[in-house]
Amino acid sequence: MKKSGFTLIELVVVMVVLGTLLAISSIAYSKVSEDASDQIYTSALRTIKSSIVLFQYDHLGALPESFDELKGTQPNDKNYLEGIQHFVDDDEDDYEYAFNKTTVEEVSSVTITLTKISTSETMKQYIIE
Repeated sequence: MKKSGFTLIELVVVMVVLGTLLAISSIAYSKVSEDASDQIYTSALRTIKSSIVLFQYDHLGALPESFDELKGTQPNDKNYLEGIQHFVDDDEDDYEYAFNKTTVEEVSSVTITLTKISTSETMKQYIIE
């Protein structure tokens, strides 16, 4: 009489193969997920740059002093960061936006920088004059 079924060794081999495939796919997924996050935050930085340019047009060429001025803190102020403000305000993620306004010989410029905190890598930077 022949027994049907799998031996313990066959089951262990299948489990090892499945575990290996799962490990490989999870590593690939985490890399793709990280790349997608990088792209989302870089895109938000481009939108912030556009918001600063719109602010300039509305304020006769003047540059904002900070992100707060772009948010429209006064009741009748326009919120130039509407829809992306959570990117600037969120302190719990792995990305940080920096805003720096400088004036040299009466010429002002704003530098906005996107930094990935875990690696201290400056991902993208725009200078607006």
